[in-house]
Amino acid sequence: VVAVNKLTVERPAFADIFGALLNSMFLDNLDSDVERLERINRTVSLVQGGAPGPASAAGRPPGAWVRGDALRVRLEIEAQSDMTWVALVDPLPAGATILGSGLGRDSALATRGERREGSGWMTFEERGHDAWRHTWGFLPRGRHVVEYTMRLNSAGRLHLPPSRIEAMYAPDVFGELPLEVMEVRP
Repeated sequence: VVAVNKLTVERPAFADIFGALLNSMFLDNLDSDVERLERINRTVSLVQGGAPGPASAAGRPPGAWVRGDALRVRLEIEAQSDMTWVALVDPLPAGATILGSGLGRDSALATRGERREGSGWMTFEERGHDAWRHTWGFLPRGRHVVEYTMRLNSAGRLHLPPSRIEAMYAPDVFGELPLEVMEVRP
């Protein structure tokens, strides 16, 4: 004996309208999330040249880095809406050290002039060996600027992951900025 199961589905005439309404509600929400994404702009400039003589800072083109250089990283964030608990992660090149912690070979002069702009409530700043992390408890809509200073300690062709900002409790609201390859000469 073979049993055959049969399933019959009937749908009322308004089901198509209801499905279209749900679909449009989802797409409307998706569009509003896309508009709330954060934007990042990153610029790197030389603060102190690490090389003496002809490779000094004065004779180099922009973006020509040498081991020992102190670089200022400026991150400009454009928040599209008020957000709570926002984290910004900016990766460091291999072997780089973030200045300003007060430890050995640190330079208070190199970190002078670091700027913070905007009215966000900064909660935490981490100076890790792999990335610089900045966390706001509240980040209002608008433009915000944070800067930090790092020293390049390793030479080579360095590939970095993207800089990323995201609302920690709404991971679908984020912004990423792919970073260029850094060439650091010995």
